[in-house]
Amino acid sequence: MSVLRLDEDSLSAIMRKRRGATGVEQPGKVKQVRSRNKYNAVKVQIDGIVFDSKGEGRRYLELRHLERLGEISDLKTHVRYRLKVEGIGGEWHCDYIADFTYTDRDGQFVVEDFKSAPTETRVFEMKAGMMRALHGITIRRVRKSERSRGR
Repeated sequence: MSVLRLDEDSLSAIMRKRRGATGVEQPGKVKQVRSRNKYNAVKVQIDGIVFDSKGEGRRYLELRHLERLGEISDLKTHVRYRLKVEGIGGEWHCDYIADFTYTDRDGQFVVEDFKSAPTETRVFEMKAGMMRALHGITIRRVRKSERSRGR
């Protein structure tokens, strides 16, 4: 499967172009959100969807492009999965929120998470193991490219 990769300059150019001559964000377009998360990532809004980082937003644009090309279908963002375990000590549960889900060209259902080094936490590893054990789903991790580090 071919993947379109956008660097930071390309994402910024798209964001500038979509603001238009007025400088005001157009509906359904890319917009930088002012807040930062605990990993110091800048949130962005694209097509009315808020992503936790520019990298995750860039990945959404790549996947949306692949969907338009027919390489993937049924693209969804921020899909919530309940992870529930019952045992001797009672019931324990949490949620895993997938960055993206889609069906690839071969008809395989894919759950994907965009990761940078700081977000590869023990909590994520635990939730990924629970997704495998409880739902039979292996999370596909897409990592921040080496090229875009430090920007």
